[in-house]
Amino acid sequence: MERRWSVPALGALVAMLAVVVLASGLAPVSGAIPNPGTGKYYACLVRDTGAVRVINYPKVSGCPRGQRLIDWGRTGPQGPAGAAGAQGAQGAAGAEGQAGAAGAQGPAGPAGITSITLTKVSTDFTIPANSMNSGTAVCPAGKVVGGGFGQTNFNDVIFTSSGAPAGNAWQVWGKTGLAERTVQVSAICMTTEPSAAIATASKLKIAKKRGK
Repeated sequence: MERRWSVPALGALVAMLAVVVLASGLAPVSGAIPNPGTGKYYACLVRDTGAVRVINYPKVSGCPRGQRLIDWGRTGPQGPAGAAGAQGAQGAAGAEGQAGAAGAQGPAGPAGITSITLTKVSTDFTIPANSMNSGTAVCPAGKVVGGGFGQTNFNDVIFTSSGAPAGNAWQVWGKTGLAERTVQVSAICMTTEPSAAIATASKLKIAKKRGK
């Protein structure tokens, strides 16, 4: 005997069928309600009365004359997106992370200027009365880069020249008046080879220009 249901009873029927499937504990087979392949429900709609009869499609593949095959999905179409909600309160600060691994060692920087060592060498010389004489302070090592002379408690000595006639000495010439005088001459010596200091200074200057 064929059984028919009205449209309002369709929801109750679908719920009942779902309970039967869940209670059985078995996976639906092909043709179950709803159809496992499409997820849809299938039914025959009686055109004259509007009654609906759910069928096991595709096991029941068609409807009798005067009825139309209809279907509908279990899940309706997606609705429009809702309005954005209010921003929530700021969460608490997270725990501090672990320290990262040490980075690789960078390249070595340019060499600095070679240190320069200066020493002072002094010696005394005598100028006879009414005479001229010279004294020389010699650098025992390195080269002379400066020098001078000194006198104490008298001012009657006239110095005519003071300079470096050689690369490692400083010489002073002076003349006196009526008395013999003793004068001190000094040389400032650089014990570092000048070319080494100049070379390292030039390299550092070029590196700074290149931004290294």
